Amino acid sequence: MDTIRLVKEPDKLRAAVYDGTEEIGKCTWVVARPGVWILEHTIVDPRYGGRGLAAKLVQAVAEMGRAAGVRIVPQCSYARVQFERKKEYQDVALMDPE
Repeated sequence: MDTIRLVKEPDKLRAAVYDGTEEIGKCTWVVARPGVWILEHTIVDPRYGGRGLAAKLVQAVAEMGRAAGVRIVPQCSYARVQFERKKEYQDVALMDPE
């Protein structure tokens, strides 16, 4: 049985992936200013690579940002590529912040 679960943790400024109780990945942000988050890091344990977990983490942060009414600067290189490639992130993306 698959024990991997994604948890949105806005109080910790992140989304995380767990295998049972072990944290195996996370996507974190900081608040740059009111209405703007900087997505800093997306990390997944290499043992869990190839499962699309990083993409799910970025998607979870985008969903939280959308719900909060903020724009997201994808500083993390992985997230930046995802934001550039996927139209579903255009409404929350802030690619070239002032």
